Amino acid sequence: LLYLDCFFFANHYLYRTTKTFSGRKLKLNDLKLKIDDILDVPGSTDYYNQWEYSCKRADIIFYMVRANEIFENNQATIKRVKKDLHRIDSWLENRNPKPMFFILGTFCDYHHEFKNITLATQGNYIDKFSKIPIIKELKSLSSNKKNSTIILGSMKDIEHTQRFVYNLLKQVLL
Repeated sequence: LLYLDCFFFANHYLYRTTKTFSGRKLKLNDLKLKIDDILDVPGSTDYYNQWEYSCKRADIIFYMVRANEIFENNQATIKRVKKDLHRIDSWLENRNPKPMFFILGTFCDYHHEFKNITLATQGNYIDKFSKIPIIKELKSLSSNKKNSTIILGSMKDIEHTQRFVYNLLKQVLL
């Protein structure tokens, strides 16, 4: 399993470098996953060459985006997402089989509607996010139509992070 993630810059952005992890086992509640390899790539466009390397080899791609900025129609974020999309799409165009593609919307706790989400209404929240034009474009990438999934959440504390990771792992293991 190779891992690609993309973080958008904020005032509190911490510079990261590429890291590789191998042979990890992950267990969260009733879910277990053995990870052969993870390649964690920084989100800066300076690392597009490493993104390309990852995209061409990954079984699963995780594309992280600040969901709160998408909900707020932040044009700088939307422009960056479009730029990333076109690159990723070109790298995956000739891949067969296509890798699983996860759109991970983080920072939902910064969005005013997130506080009121319940298990019964979380689907409506994801549907609303899915209907935003840039997210529709992201999901309709020619290379990822059938293999893309949206996971929304927050990592503001341990409880929210565990719920976010649990929801992600459930989808990976389906």
